[in-house]
Amino acid sequence: MTLVEHMRAMARNNAWANHRLLTACGKLSEADYKATRTSFFPSVHLTLNHVLIVDWYYLDALEDGGLGQRAYETEEPCASFAALDAAQRASDRKLIGYTDRLAPETLAERVDLDRGPRGIKRETAA
Repeated sequence: MTLVEHMRAMARNNAWANHRLLTACGKLSEADYKATRTSFFPSVHLTLNHVLIVDWYYLDALEDGGLGQRAYETEEPCASFAALDAAQRASDRKLIGYTDRLAPETLAERVDLDRGPRGIKRETAA
């Protein structure tokens, strides 16, 4: 398996894992979904919003979209589970589309990660 094939497989695996997670979370009552929890994030709802935000941040960097740290401006871009579910699935499709367009020569393309006060971290698409 080439690195491009591996990245495509991982994008699809990510979408499958998110599908399973969102399917399980979709069975929670609204109260349970937004209930205060003991963890890094105070609820399942805010945890899933964070996962989505991080996906947006990295997808934007891969596509040189210029969003950077603004991805983190709100910790709750999706107020409801339905909105979050739709946004996460769209994000997963976008990542799959990105990996489907990858070619071996594009793996070395520079990706700039805006780390805010810590500056720009230079990576590659690989």
